[in-house]
Amino acid sequence: MTIKITNKLGPMKEQTYLFEGKKEVAVGRDPEQCEILYPPDFKTVGRKHLAIVEDAGRYEIRVNKQNPVFINGERAQDDMELPDRALIALGTKEGPAFLVERIANDALPETQDYGEEEEIHTTVSKSRTWLKVALMLIVVTAGYFGFNAWQTQQQIKQIDEQAGAAIEALYESIDSDIGKLAASLQESVYLVLLKSDAGETAMGTAWVAKSGVLATNSHVAQLFYDIQKEPGISFVVRSTVKPYKEFKINKVAMHPGYDAFAKMWSKKNPQTVEASGKVTQIKFIPAYDVALLFPETTDGLAKPFKLASEQTLRELSSGEQVAYIGFPMEGMVQQANIEPTPQIQVANITSITDFFRGQPYYGSAQMIQHSLPATGGASGSPIINKKGEVIALLNAGNVINVNSNGERVPNAVAINFAQRVDLLDPLLESGDNFSIANLEEQWEEGFKRFSDQEQVNKAVSTQVKNNIVKGWMKYHGVKGQPELIEESSFSISNANKINNFPAYLKSFTTKKKGRYLVLAIAENNKNVDMFVAKVSGSSLNEVGRNTKKDFYPYVDNVLPANAKYNVYLVTSGLKTSEVVKGSYWVYRI
Repeated sequence: MTIKITNKLGPMKEQTYLFEGKKEVAVGRDPEQCEILYPPDFKTVGRKHLAIVEDAGRYEIRVNKQNPVFINGERAQDDMELPDRALIALGTKEGPAFLVERIANDALPETQDYGEEEEIHTTVSKSRTWLKVALMLIVVTAGYFGFNAWQTQQQIKQIDEQAGAAIEALYESIDSDIGKLAASLQESVYLVLLKSDAGETAMGTAWVAKSGVLATNSHVAQLFYDIQKEPGISFVVRSTVKPYKEFKINKVAMHPGYDAFAKMWSKKNPQTVEASGKVTQIKFIPAYDVALLFPETTDGLAKPFKLASEQTLRELSSGEQVAYIGFPMEGMVQQANIEPTPQIQVANITSITDFFRGQPYYGSAQMIQHSLPATGGASGSPIINKKGEVIALLNAGNVINVNSNGERVPNAVAINFAQRVDLLDPLLESGDNFSIANLEEQWEEGFKRFSDQEQVNKAVSTQVKNNIVKGWMKYHGVKGQPELIEESSFSISNANKINNFPAYLKSFTTKKKGRYLVLAIAENNKNVDMFVAKVSGSSLNEVGRNTKKDFYPYVDNVLPANAKYNVYLVTSGLKTSEVVKGSYWVYRI
C-alpha cells in the first residue's frame, strides 16, 4: 500500500513524498526520527510532531498533547483512523499543512463494503468521554444533595484562612535573623561623646527615636548639665556611617521620675532581713532612666527607629529573643571613636518586673531584665525585637566588684537591666514638664514589699549587739555567755535636754564587782554619743565615754559592787520634731 503526502502550506509548499509499504511515517524537525523534515528553526513544529502508522490495511495517526494536530479542521485524537484523503495542519488550524492520500493496489478486486463501523480505538476514546460525563453528573448530583455540607465546609475554610493569616502575622518573624536585622538598623545609632579642644571621651549610646530627636538614658543625658561648669566641653553624638557626621546637643529632656525615684529610694533605704537575722541592703537600680537629646541641627540625621506598640509591649515575655546595638567600652580594648562601629549582641529577655524587681501591677512592667552583655558605654542602647521595633533602652547591669582600674566587673550570670521604651512616651509628647504624682503613690506601695523599718531596725540592733558582745568577750578571753544586767529602749528628742543638748538618762546599780559593758544602738544609723559616770552623793565621776561618730556607742570598764552609775546618751543637730530611738544594754562578765 502506498501513501502520498503533499505539502500545501508552509516552508516546503507543493513538495511531494511517496511511501510504499512503509509501516510508519514521522513528521517533525528531528532528522534522526522523522521522514518528513521541517527546517530546524521552524519552532511551530515539534521535534517529532506526529506519526502516520499503517494498521491492518488502514492508516492511523499518533499524536500527543504537547503538539496539536488538526485533521480537516478538527482537533485530532490519538489513534484516530485517517480517511483516504485528509488535510493535516500542525500546531494550529492555519498550518503549516500537508495533504495525505492513500493509494490502493489496483491489481486486486475492491473489498466488500460493510458500511462505516467505528474503529475500536475511537470507541474506547468515546467511552472515556462518556465516562467523564458520567462522573461529572455524579459529582453534580452529589453536590446538589450535599449543598449544605459544602457550604459549611466553605465557611470552615474561610475561618481557617482568617485564623491562618492571624497566626502567620503572629509568627511571621520567628525564622528571621535578628542579628542581621539589627545590622540593617545601625545607621540610626549614634556614639555619645564629650568633646573639647584637648580631645574627646566616649560616654554612651543614643539612637533616633523621632524625626530630629535622639533617645538615651537619663544618666547619660545628665552629662549635659554636668559639663555646664566646664567651659570648652561639648556634648555631641557621632554617626556610625560615612562621613561620620557630628551633631552638637543643645538641649536634653530627662524623665522627672529618674531623680525623684532615686531620692525616695535613698530616703526609704529598703532592706531585707534574712533567716539568720542578717540585714541586707537592697541594691539600687535606676528607674525612669530615659531621656531625649535635641541637636542644634537635624540636617542629615538618620531616620527614626520604629517604637513597639502598647500591645507588643504588653505581650513581651521571658525567653523572647532580643538584640541591642550600642557601644560597650568599659574594660574593653579601645575602639576607633573617629569612625564609630557599634556592637550587636543577641540574647533573651530573662524576666519582666516593675522597678522593685517584683511581680508588676498592670502597666508597671517597665523593667526588662535580659541576658544581653552590658558594660559602660552601652547605656542608652536600643533593644529591638524580631520585627526591628525598639522595646527597651539598656541602662544597667549586675556587677560583682570594681577592679583596680576602677572598672566594673560584670556578674557571670549575665542578667542585666533595661527600661521599657514606653517610658519615652510622655517625653516625646510634652518634654520633661509633666506630673509624676501618680507614680510616687505607686512607689509608696512598692517599698512595702521589703521588710518594714521596725523589723529591720530590730534585726540590725540584734546583729550589731551580738557582734560587739562576742568581740568584747573574746578580747578579754572569756567564754560562755555574759550576764545581762539591764535592757531597755531609749528615745532622744528636743523635749528632753541636758545643758541644751538633747539627751537620754538611764541609771543602773552594780550588785557585784566585775567587768561591765554598757552598749547602745540607735535606729537608722543615727549618730549617738555616750557618757558613763559613777554617782557619789551629788557628784559624778566619769568612768568612760564614746564620742566616735557612730550609731553603736559603748563603754567597757571594771566596776565595783554596790555602786550607782548614770548613762547619758546624747546627740546634736536634731531637727525640732526629730526623734532618735534605739536600744540599750548592760552586760557583766
